[in-house]
Parts: sequence; structure tokens; C-alpha cells
Amino acid sequence: MKPQLNKILWITFSVLVAYLIFDFYKKLEDNFWQFNYAWEQEKIIEEIELDSITEINYDYIEFSTSEKLSSNFETNNALKLTKDKQEYYFLYNSLQKSPNKAKFTSGFWLLEKPDGIKQAKLQLVNLPLKQEGDIKICTIVDSHLLWRGGRFFRKDMFEANKNLSFVGNKKDVFGFPYVGENLSNTTKVLNKNIPKADYYIILLGQHDNINDFKNNFEKLNNKITNIAPQSNIIWLTVPTNYTKNKSHLEINKFLNNKNEKGNVEIVNFSNFVNLEDKDKMNKDSIHYSRDTYKKVAEFLSKKINK
Repeated sequence: MKPQLNKILWITFSVLVAYLIFDFYKKLEDNFWQFNYAWEQEKIIEEIELDSITEINYDYIEFSTSEKLSSNFETNNALKLTKDKQEYYFLYNSLQKSPNKAKFTSGFWLLEKPDGIKQAKLQLVNLPLKQEGDIKICTIVDSHLLWRGGRFFRKDMFEANKNLSFVGNKKDVFGFPYVGENLSNTTKVLNKNIPKADYYIILLGQHDNINDFKNNFEKLNNKITNIAPQSNIIWLTVPTNYTKNKSHLEINKFLNNKNEKGNVEIVNFSNFVNLEDKDKMNKDSIHYSRDTYKKVAEFLSKKINK
């Protein structure tokens, strides 16, 4: 019996060690965001010669250069600075360009922030996220889900449901692909390339007028359905701050009165907003805090997982 007991103990021990190792790496990804990137797949897109680094802060970097920045800097999100064999990575959300100067903002330093450096080798790199989910998601959005608290939207969806994999033609600050821009509207989106996905989450209307929105609503649904016939399309109503913005109110009324049919569904953003959310709005009285957008993200993640 003793050899059999030893075998059982050994198997139990091995299973426990395997579980602890799995749990350790899972918590690394949950608690240390840098472990969510496929570092071995990093690729250099292009290199820029700097005149000097003019300013570095925890959420932005500014430098002067005589070189013209290509459009690659508008669709990617990762800068790599190398100084004395030390590497620094800055992930950004916005780019402000002026003659001989560029400022990358609304970002964060992935590993550590450099201090006091004025010169470095700067490269734009592709640092892909480890997205191994089977459900492809395409978010088609404006600033509500790209800026301030909304920039965490895809990250919060992903953390709530690791079976999701995001697709798009641009990358947000964390590296999740999406379609859109801060000032996006339905007319602009109709002229963009939209990738094939299982689910499309659309939040537009902030920069639409009611006539364009009505005319483009079915066109956009049809365009998506032609690209991905088996897909599901989820429209979010325009977030409002209880003001009487006539255009937004008309767009929301139009959406809420649409009969859900086929692969199209309407989700009312206001269902996730309470007085506390209103109190925590940004000073622009347009964008909500991360907590509000996170409620929507977690709801959609659970809905998609069913």
C-alpha cells in the first residue's frame, strides 16, 4: 500500500504545484499590466532622429525633431526610448504635432519613467497584446470610449472576459485595436475599413446631427452585416449629462424607438448612470468617469459571454 500512497501524494503534489504556477501567472497579468504584452513579438516600425527631449512627465513626452512624423504614429501607440542600453516604453493615446516638435499625451510609462535625459534613440514599435480569446470584438467609437475615463473601456471589457479579442485599424493607449477617432461620426465611419468580427459595439452620435445619423444608421448596419453576416451589432445610446442637447436627445429617441431586429440591438447608456455618476463627470460635462464606462464594459462582457 505504501508505494500506492506515495504515488497518490506525488500526483497530488504535482497538481498543486501546476495550479499554483498557473495562478501565479494569471495574477501577474491581472496585477502587472506589462505581463499582458507579447514582448518576444515586438517589432520596430520606424525610427525618428531627435534634436532633443524637451519635457517628460508621468503621462506625456515632448521632443523636438526636424523629421516629419508619418501617419504610423497616428495608428499605433508605443514609443521605445533607448539610452545607455536602458530601454523605456511609453504608451500614448494622443499626438499633438507642430513644426519641429511633437507631444505624445494621455499615456503612461509601461515599466519605468526616465528622468533627466535629453537625448535618446526613439523608435515607434508594435508591442502586441496577448489576445487569445475566440470572440472577436470591434468597437466603433468616438471620444466617449477613447478619452479620459473612456480609454479604459476595452481594457475593462478584456479583464472581465478574457475570451474576447479586439480588432480594428487603430490602437488605444493600452494597445487594444478599435475603429474611430475622438471626433468620429457615422459619416466618417462609413468611409473607413471595418474588420470582420463576431460583435460590433457602436457608440457614435456625439458629433452627428440627427439627419445624418438617421440616414447612416441602416447604411452602417448593412455595411457591417455584409462584412460579417453572422455578427451581432450593439448600439449604445449617446451619453448625456441631463442637459437639453437637442441633437443628442433626438438621436437617443431615434435609437430607443428602433425595433430590435435580426442582429441589431440597442443598449441604453442612461441605464448605467445615477446621480453619483453625474457628480463624477469630467469638467467638460460631456465625458463620464471610468467608473461609469466600466459598468457598461462589464455588462457587455457578461452579455457577450452568454
